[in-house]
Amino acid sequence: MGQITFIIGNGIGMALDDKYFTLNKGLNVAWKEIKSRNIKTIIYRSLKSRKKPVTENDLRQVQDYFFKLKAIENLASTLPVKIRKHFGMISKFKDSYFSYLYDVSRYFFNYEPKDGSENYQRYKRFIQNFATCIVNSEPIVNVVTLNYDALLIRELYRCDDHKLFDGYSGYLVDGFLDSGFKKENMERYHGKNFGWYIHLHGSPLFYTDDRGVIRKRTVSTDRLQRSMFNPAGDYKSGDNHLILCDPTQKLERIQHSELLSSYFECFKEAIIASDVIVLIGYRGEDCHVNDLIKERNGVCKLVVEWQGTNYAESDRMFFWNAVLGDGVEVRLLDSIFNFDFNSIVNKKPPT
Repeated sequence: MGQITFIIGNGIGMALDDKYFTLNKGLNVAWKEIKSRNIKTIIYRSLKSRKKPVTENDLRQVQDYFFKLKAIENLASTLPVKIRKHFGMISKFKDSYFSYLYDVSRYFFNYEPKDGSENYQRYKRFIQNFATCIVNSEPIVNVVTLNYDALLIRELYRCDDHKLFDGYSGYLVDGFLDSGFKKENMERYHGKNFGWYIHLHGSPLFYTDDRGVIRKRTVSTDRLQRSMFNPAGDYKSGDNHLILCDPTQKLERIQHSELLSSYFECFKEAIIASDVIVLIGYRGEDCHVNDLIKERNGVCKLVVEWQGTNYAESDRMFFWNAVLGDGVEVRLLDSIFNFDFNSIVNKKPPT
């Protein structure tokens, strides 16, 4: 049997706290961290109105505006000195804008669940069942995350009895060693049978140090240490390893990062090698993800999503068949935390 690849969207956060995990909320909180009025003015101009970004489409307009400014900056040597002196603002805008995006991702990453709630207990059971599935499945299990929160990674690290992350002796490898990230760190040598943990759209954990080495901040499961993670202003070369933009721009942005482009290559390999692809809490808007899955025929494509208001299975099947192609099965649940991982351990591809 081939591999199983799980693709995890923003649904875990939404299932825990649908008011906190909205892009608009994250953008609004991070906006308050921007101290430069000039930077905000440039963003206003890019949106052609005096408003802050509230959607991915707004982010697309801002980044398109920035790339046009960069194109003009590249012509600086051919322009008069009195014009060139204004180009310093473009670099300042780049640093401030990507710091803004970084603060958005940090907002989601630093979420603290309400421990006493019944929903939190469901979430804990969901993660524990996921960990058990990773360990007990006969084929290799790959985990691909598309979000910026720490809800998955922190709880998986807590599953010490499973030793999911234990170097090359564990079940999941993300390519980071003490020496930093390299694509070859993902290779399965000497009969190793681990799966990949791929944070496809990046994370505030990732940064490039002063020597150009891609590194990852330590994931802490201790609440006090978590509260100290990356205080505001600690922005360190993370712009190339974080994708927060309109879906039509994401693949282009991925190519700007050695880390994320390597992850994307691994993602393609995982999809090709998988007989079962499970998408949990994913809205289906990322064409660079959808197109790879759609190309795969003769595999099981299981979509697990919240039932929602006025959701009909036939409507969702129509949507997902258009997005992902043949072989789609849709499970609409009151909560994605109710998903039964045992139901896919021995799942067979369609015949």
